[in-house]
Amino acid sequence: MLNQAAGVGLAWGISIVGTLVLLFVVDKLIGLRVSPEQEAEGLDITQHGEKATTSTHNELICHAGSSGTNERFVSGHDFSRA
Repeated sequence: MLNQAAGVGLAWGISIVGTLVLLFVVDKLIGLRVSPEQEAEGLDITQHGEKATTSTHNELICHAGSSGTNERFVSGHDFSRA
């Protein structure tokens, strides 16, 4: 039983150290984070060159029905009766 615990501890230690070494190397080579400017602009545009969504303000889902029952409306369509 003691040998198994030592083996588990050794495996954890190797995994943790290996992960930290890989993170350090990747961080120095290409970085782990994008710049604040890229994050503010949106990663879909800056990293992939595409929009994440094509919805407009009128297509957003509203959850505040006039009766207060969380009715769902999308672009003027009422889905609460579906």
